[in-house]
Amino acid sequence: MALTSKHPMIRWAVPTLAVAAIGAVSLAPKAIAEPTLPPMTAEQLLVAVQDPTVEDFSGTIETNSDLGLPALPGDGSDFAALVSGTNTVRVWHAGKDKSRVSLLADGAETSVIRNGQDVWQWSSKERTAKHAVLTDHDGQQVRSARPKPAEGHGVEVPSTPAEAAQQVLAAIEPTTTVTVDRTTRVAGRSAYELILDPKSSETLVAKVAIAVDAETKAPLRVEVWGVGADKPAMQVGFTQIDFRTPSESVFRFAPPAGVTVEQVDKGDKATSHAEGDKPKPPEPVVVGEGWDKVTIVAAPEHTGDARAAKSATGTGAEPAEGRGTEQAAEFQAMIDQLPTVQGPWGSGKVLTSSLFTVVLTDDGRVAVGMVPTSRVVAAIPQ
Repeated sequence: MALTSKHPMIRWAVPTLAVAAIGAVSLAPKAIAEPTLPPMTAEQLLVAVQDPTVEDFSGTIETNSDLGLPALPGDGSDFAALVSGTNTVRVWHAGKDKSRVSLLADGAETSVIRNGQDVWQWSSKERTAKHAVLTDHDGQQVRSARPKPAEGHGVEVPSTPAEAAQQVLAAIEPTTTVTVDRTTRVAGRSAYELILDPKSSETLVAKVAIAVDAETKAPLRVEVWGVGADKPAMQVGFTQIDFRTPSESVFRFAPPAGVTVEQVDKGDKATSHAEGDKPKPPEPVVVGEGWDKVTIVAAPEHTGDARAAKSATGTGAEPAEGRGTEQAAEFQAMIDQLPTVQGPWGSGKVLTSSLFTVVLTDDGRVAVGMVPTSRVVAAIPQ
């Protein structure tokens, strides 16, 4: 069975890359000795990670990313902020259908709350709330309510160790050597450190280190190292975790007085799609495998050209020519400043980082891979 369907710390997971994890902040003082734990092979640890017993927990997570990316549009108050800098996220989970994820920044809170079939998205800074009711079918299909923080920016970044671990574990065999390196401490808990070493000589990723809780086998921290680097490029890890069941009150949400609630009607969306009002986007094209894989998808609407920026809609109660259009225009301006690349397929812009490369083609495609620019350019079909 897939790891995502068996691990509640992954199933509920929130903002998730095509690349994997999250910077370089040690979560345990160097003076603390490494714990003495019973020996475990990499195979034993992998089996344990994929068959956990954890259902309930709460905690504080710190994410840190230093990928060398340009500043992305936004004010740091939503989940897109996880692609850069240091951020704090609070999480709660109970059973299979209750979760709360809150990004805390500059005194503001951005949260996604699931309580059974009710899902809320709340921004204290924007004073906006959205509500959806999952159907029975949704309840079977959805791991939990989770936003995609970097959607529209060509990457999807994890905000929890479990989410990051799921992404890298999915690509393990036969392209990766897996070993148990040492024991460590994360958030005051003893842990094994699992090392994933890509066999590829082309990938930008040197290794991925996953700290696994010795008692529960839950992922506590993930670090991703770039080739030739002396510290992680990305890290996401718990600074505090509690495996007791959170209070029911954590999952109850009522919008404050004066806040207009936007009701998201999933039934209407399904009907609209069935009637062909919004054509289904083409399936992604995947070239290569494992760490060398390049994925090509249709570009999000607002990354195409300046006309898309002009037609972008606002969010919440703001008009269409408000914050949404402004951020779309800022994003387009950032793209315009990127270096130009060319191939048999035409030309486009390239965004590079220490772990991945993104090419935005002029004909409306996005190609992403954990490989150098030349490999991504060569993978794009005509």
